Amino acid sequence: VGYHTMDEAWEYCRAHGVTWMAYSPLGPIGHAKPVLVDKTVLGIAHAHNVSAAQVAFAWLAQRNASLTTASDNAIYDVEDLDIGSFNLSTAEMEVLNHLHIAPDASTRSPPPPVSQK
Repeated sequence: VGYHTMDEAWEYCRAHGVTWMAYSPLGPIGHAKPVLVDKTVLGIAHAHNVSAAQVAFAWLAQRNASLTTASDNAIYDVEDLDIGSFNLSTAEMEVLNHLHIAPDASTRSPPPPVSQK
């Protein structure tokens, strides 16, 4: 979920025992967060009675990624920590694995995939 899953980079990290770290996984601080309004993500969130952010964080956690969030809202902080109260199904993980949400024009482009030399 997010801007790009960068499948090659995920696979490289997994194959080489590198921990994937998702910094600001909902999008750049101070910019629009397209993942929070994506219809697919919202549908999965509705099915679990959780927020779109929780779906995004659970997707990362279930992919064994580390993540960090930033919020100045105590309600969001509590919500962000509550990703262990539900599990995304295999089918939901597959849908999210292949979801590519285009960033808005105010965000920078994602880095290129890691090349395997």
